[in-house]
Amino acid sequence: KGISEMSSVIKAFLMYPLETTSRFDLYSEPRIKLLGLLIILIASLSLFRKDKLNSFSLIVLSVAVALFQGISPPLGGFYRFLYKNLPGFFIYREVHHFDSLLLLSISLLLGSSLDTLAKKMASRTSLILLTFLMLILVSFYGYPVLSGDLNGFFTPLNIPSYYIDALNYLEKVNITARVFYESGYLTIYSWHPPHCVTENVFYLDPFMPSIVNSRNAFAATTLPDYARSQISGIIDSFYDGNINALRFLGIKYVVIDSADSTSDSFPVEGLKLRKEIGSIKIYEVENSLPLIYPTNSLTVLKEDKRFAFLNAKNSSLFVLEGQSPFSKNVEFSSKVNISWTYVSPVEYRVKVNSTGPFFLVFLETYDDGWSASSSGRIYTHFIGYGYSNAWLINDSGCFEVKVEFRPHVFFYYGSAITIFSIIAVSLLVVLEIRQRNSKSEERSYNHL
Repeated sequence: KGISEMSSVIKAFLMYPLETTSRFDLYSEPRIKLLGLLIILIASLSLFRKDKLNSFSLIVLSVAVALFQGISPPLGGFYRFLYKNLPGFFIYREVHHFDSLLLLSISLLLGSSLDTLAKKMASRTSLILLTFLMLILVSFYGYPVLSGDLNGFFTPLNIPSYYIDALNYLEKVNITARVFYESGYLTIYSWHPPHCVTENVFYLDPFMPSIVNSRNAFAATTLPDYARSQISGIIDSFYDGNINALRFLGIKYVVIDSADSTSDSFPVEGLKLRKEIGSIKIYEVENSLPLIYPTNSLTVLKEDKRFAFLNAKNSSLFVLEGQSPFSKNVEFSSKVNISWTYVSPVEYRVKVNSTGPFFLVFLETYDDGWSASSSGRIYTHFIGYGYSNAWLINDSGCFEVKVEFRPHVFFYYGSAITIFSIIAVSLLVVLEIRQRNSKSEERSYNHL
């Protein structure tokens, strides 16, 4: 909403992101803004030229300018509709993401206008003068970017070595472990120039275990509402002094960095300090729940209680009434041993040795696409802890359960179709070329 309120039709034609003026004082001057509008004026000369490229450019420009207004009137309702209903549109939650469309369309129109003017130039001197003036105009308008200075915005980060040590330590943890780290994606470090907000170091490492916090839960637009509320509530209760908050989310480590904006005031009971490196402290959650585990106990909660204040030590599975096929508590007496293997983010293999039925808990966000099966048998799937996956495994003996996200098969189908299409198009191109060469040789032979 805030970004939308900053946008306007005039600003759409200035050809720079909305936050540019806060980073570069030069772009706040009226003379520079007039230069930007002058470029648009020159580009508008292409309107007198009728061709398909201009028509395409004008359509793209019109769509980009309209969407650049975000939720502001008069097309705010259309933008909201796309945001809520068009899959993938959430990545355009900030209107300056349409800058690329604006620049593409304006660049095409500007090139078309200059081509028209160049063809009308009577002398070579006039053409050189036009080229020189446009270079001066574009260079002066884009000086901050072309100079490479950017007010220090792209200054390379000199990350202290102890961050690398901390990341290396966390990378050695099981890939399925989770980390509680309260800071968001952006932060201001004391060892970095104060005018720059930068990416948080712990989010830059692709091999870092998954980070869980309320900010990520709030920003994850694809996360179901019930999962977001449970995660936020559980983490909030952590600061109220209850370590179970982290156990129910399968969080194994808590990372505190005094160099960023994170407060280090948190309960230490139930946490064990594993490593202290520079400004970073890494704690391990005692009796943390693994990503996948079995349990004989299921407790149905009549109300939407805060799971964090329930007892997690016995690994009992808590479910909300209506989110499972069970209307009352269930208790099995089976002896269960499991070992599981991470195959990929969408597949896990669980080896089971059980004397009877039990519940298998998978602390990944619930989705209908997740399934657990063994020898073609698909087990009953329901919601555990208000956000995760759980199954009733009504078998005994030694067997293997395959936990997988079934929609991923569409990726393989799509890949197969893509490869087939590339091969088919390549064959058609080769056949077309051979056919043309054959006709050319035939005409040459007939001519002789």
